[in-house]
Amino acid sequence: MFYRLKDAFKRKSFAFQVRQILKTRPIATPKKHQTVLLSMLGKNGLIMYLLAAKSILKFIPESSLAILNDGSLQQNDVELLIRHFPEVNFYAMSDIDTKNCPQGGCWERLILVENLVQEGHYVIQFDSDTLSTGEMPEVIECLNNNTSFILCTEEEQKFVTAEQASQKWEHSDNTHIQILAERSLTKIKSINNLRYIRGNAGFAGYAPSSFSYSLIADICKEYTLLLGENKWSEWGSEQFTSNIILSNTSNTRILPYPKYAPYEPSRMTDFNKSVFLHYYGSHRYSNNHYVKSAKKIIPELS
Repeated sequence: MFYRLKDAFKRKSFAFQVRQILKTRPIATPKKHQTVLLSMLGKNGLIMYLLAAKSILKFIPESSLAILNDGSLQQNDVELLIRHFPEVNFYAMSDIDTKNCPQGGCWERLILVENLVQEGHYVIQFDSDTLSTGEMPEVIECLNNNTSFILCTEEEQKFVTAEQASQKWEHSDNTHIQILAERSLTKIKSINNLRYIRGNAGFAGYAPSSFSYSLIADICKEYTLLLGENKWSEWGSEQFTSNIILSNTSNTRILPYPKYAPYEPSRMTDFNKSVFLHYYGSHRYSNNHYVKSAKKIIPELS
């Protein structure tokens, strides 16, 4: 309870400090476009989303905007979003049939991504707690070449074999779903010559027709048998599945770190040189880096 109260206070303080984003001009995005900027959004992320969406559109303007409502957005929230993005496309959780995959835990988002790439769209998934502050030539190149991209979590990260990823946790007693899933990679039979990288799902690019529901279903079927239905339904299984998909998509590009990175102040990294940061979890408000960066870019969005 104390954590929730503390988080609510920090969230309200952040919203107050960046309130000028509410006075920025509306952005007219095309209703339909091959490139789709997609986010799953809830009421608590509304102000952050305005920052995330307006800042990424500054650098990737030729895109349509799509929001998957997690169920908490109310009519006044939707009206606010439409004022800022008149042509935004909304999806409801009830619109998404996860079929044989888990429900909740961002699974509807991944299934929606699959639906859109199968329709020929390039989908960029970005979380509401992200911020774009500079030109992103690597992302633009991926868009132009129809190649997927993944956000890595540390320097010099690269794709590894299933055996290498599994061995990292061979003697671990950690029961987090992502660790259990990575430890079991060598048991997966549905992907030949499987490779893996632990990415961050806060920013990911999925090229047109890059994967299909059958791949997701096969992964879910195997891991449900390996770990059990309840464990596989835990939060984090969707991000792990996204890592597998992007790792085994042809020519997926690993975005250079820390130019694109999750913000982790404990690392000896100069994040002031980053052009895209994911301010996730407990790191979101550390050192006021998020609010300082947001306040710096808001005038450029007016």
